Amino acid sequence: LNIISTDELGNISLNPSNLSIKAKIRCSSKGYCFAVREDGKEDIYIREQHLNHAWHGDSVLIKLMKEAERRKSPEGLVQCILKRKTSNIICIIKEVDSDIVGIPLDDRILEVIKLPPKDRKYISDGDVENVAEVQINKYPIAQYYSEGEVVRQLPLNNGYLGDIDILLTKSNLQLEKPFPKASIKE
Repeated sequence: LNIISTDELGNISLNPSNLSIKAKIRCSSKGYCFAVREDGKEDIYIREQHLNHAWHGDSVLIKLMKEAERRKSPEGLVQCILKRKTSNIICIIKEVDSDIVGIPLDDRILEVIKLPPKDRKYISDGDVENVAEVQINKYPIAQYYSEGEVVRQLPLNNGYLGDIDILLTKSNLQLEKPFPKASIKE
């Protein structure tokens, strides 16, 4: 695709002759996706078939396909995903065609996550849907679906503490990170 180049030391860099635009994907709950450019210029509309498995929040390289006309935004396609934003997703666990899948609660993510057979235990028996935190192990590429596994089940009947836990999980703030080492000087 002529996106990257390597020098004699083996260092990889963005090809200077490449006309790709660095942007961040922003999707709406209605299914519209735009690439918000890093250079601050007009956002680029991305059709669903041109997302190339990019998810809401991912940093990407965009190839411009169609310039802006009248009041319409320019259109483009995702050439390369530079950095994934999402590593854990809150999903409803279901069985679809004898496969266990996680359906993201965030309707801005347009993919389902295939889960291993051991996660069958998280499928609910009754009308109440099971909500769980799913860790992404493999992101989708070409015809292959994304794969993940259930990290923990999130109870829906835990009152306001359960609601706070769900909100922290949705924002990836529940992961405990070690504090940096610090020494106080007199």
